[in-house]
Amino acid sequence: MASSKNTPDETDFFELVGYTFRLIGESWKALKLNIWTFIAIALLPMIIIGAAASFAILMALGSGTDYTSVSARSIIFIILVILVSIILVSLFVPAMTVTQLYSAKGKKISVGEAVHKGFPLFLRFLGLIILVVLAVCIGTVLLIIPGILAAFFFSMSTYIMFDKNTGVIEAMKRSYQLVKSNWLFVLALFMINIVVSLVSYIPFIGWITGLILSIAYFCLPAIVYNKISKN
Repeated sequence: MASSKNTPDETDFFELVGYTFRLIGESWKALKLNIWTFIAIALLPMIIIGAAASFAILMALGSGTDYTSVSARSIIFIILVILVSIILVSLFVPAMTVTQLYSAKGKKISVGEAVHKGFPLFLRFLGLIILVVLAVCIGTVLLIIPGILAAFFFSMSTYIMFDKNTGVIEAMKRSYQLVKSNWLFVLALFMINIVVSLVSYIPFIGWITGLILSIAYFCLPAIVYNKISKN
């Protein structure tokens, strides 16, 4: 991690943008530190959901010519697949966030450890996501700008919750205060996020370039959180 003496002037936005862009290299190193944990956490839900969906389709097709039975079975298994998907997201997304935080701090973590540390907070995590999404949606519907501001000021909520083991409202309050005190730094992070998204729309090479940047960028929000939370 960069030392405080190498931190740019936090009143100079363009210097912060350049500094944050340079942190992508640090993000890539953090990703490589726990690369197999990231891959496993990303793939396991897809494998299990794919297997469940395939099983549901096979069961529906194997029900014969009774189309009423086929429809009923399809609905039942689709509901089951949706429920399994929700449970898996609740289990593995928190584990991904925990892995990001560990990687940003230069620490190794296994899949089992990440799931073990993330699972106890999954209900709080779901509550946090619901409240933040509601705040963003309501703000967007009203005047658009409030929705953008809600996304901006609550952007560090999940990292705070898993790092400090806080409740939902406390995580949102702390995120607001943290972003308010370091808003230029977080704005620089948002600008990079926008650039990475726009790159994907470049004809021919955009999608692969955007994918590579997204992978390299993946741990950057956790790194920025780690830096500003120490200020």
